[in-house]
Amino acid sequence: RVQGGQIRKALQSTRLGGECVGLDTIQADLEICILALLSLKKLDLEEITLDLTIPTLVPALLADMKLDPLRFDEIKKALRQKNVKNLDMMSEDQSRVFDALLGTIGPAKAGLEKLAEMKNLPGTEKENIKRLSDLVSRLDEVIKTLDLEGVTVTIDPLETHGFDYHSGFGFTLFSPQIQGELGRGGRYEAIFE
Repeated sequence: RVQGGQIRKALQSTRLGGECVGLDTIQADLEICILALLSLKKLDLEEITLDLTIPTLVPALLADMKLDPLRFDEIKKALRQKNVKNLDMMSEDQSRVFDALLGTIGPAKAGLEKLAEMKNLPGTEKENIKRLSDLVSRLDEVIKTLDLEGVTVTIDPLETHGFDYHSGFGFTLFSPQIQGELGRGGRYEAIFE
């Protein structure tokens, strides 16, 4: 990196990547999540959090609300900071939608149940929520089967930073043993022309 960040000041870091290419299935989503978790466990990291997001949800809502596209970056930044109150370009009804989304952040199962109950979400996003719910159910089973103690699965549907090209789900990995994120991944489409 040209410049270090506030949390990680080093200009160089060791990185490892993995991709599951060509499959658009829950099984492929599950595989990439489990691969990431097993890799971190091999490093003896404890208390790993797999934080899930639906990167298409916020852009779909903003477009559906017909908000000014020139302000999308400003809105996304405020949402990442969980600061919906200061968004003067939104009506009260629009703010309520994002307030409700704030209430879904936390343990994945509870958050996804709340998301599934929301009535004012675009249809494609309801499908993404259902698919993510299926993924979380399967993750729970595999985490128990593989005895991955200390893994917590959470959700933050307002997280969009770094997920601009993702088309399905996204995830970020954390552990209190390491400052900042440990890694990220998710579903995206590569278009070759």
